[in-house]
Formats: sequence, structure tokens, C-alpha cells
Amino acid sequence: MQAKLVGIALAIEPGSGYYVPVGHRGASEQLPLDYILETLRPLLENPRWQKCGHNLKYDKIVLDQHGRHVAGLAFDTMLATYLLEP
Repeated sequence: MQAKLVGIALAIEPGSGYYVPVGHRGASEQLPLDYILETLRPLLENPRWQKCGHNLKYDKIVLDQHGRHVAGLAFDTMLATYLLEP
């Protein structure tokens, strides 16, 4: 529960994805974490925007610790995989 956020990966449609680096040590090109979290707040906290991902519970906990309360969790591929092949 002490993970540091180093980046955020997003995809808004099939076949495209984005990675936003915010906390890599020694990397020269990064965006300020506070700015990115505030910019993403309307998306993350809106339950109408359904979120799908892998290990969403962990992601939610990390973002909660950074003051962003994710709503609209819809599908977790890690849970789905476990249900198909426990």
C-alpha cells in the first residue's frame, strides 16, 4: 500500500493507448503528477465513464491514496481470468 505512482496508462478505444510518465527516477521528460491527476479527475471520478483494466482494485487503492476516488469500475481482466481458470 506504499506504491509510488510512476505513470498512468489509458486507452479510450480499441487499438490505441497512452502512457503518461509522472514519477520515473532519472527520466528527463515527465509531467507533474498533481497536474495530471487534476486533469484526469473528471474522467476518473465520473461513474458514467466505465473503467476496464487489469487488477483494478490495486489501481483504485493507489489512486485513492493520491486523492482521486475512481468511480465506474466495470470490468477487471484479472478477476475474469481467475473466474475462467481458478
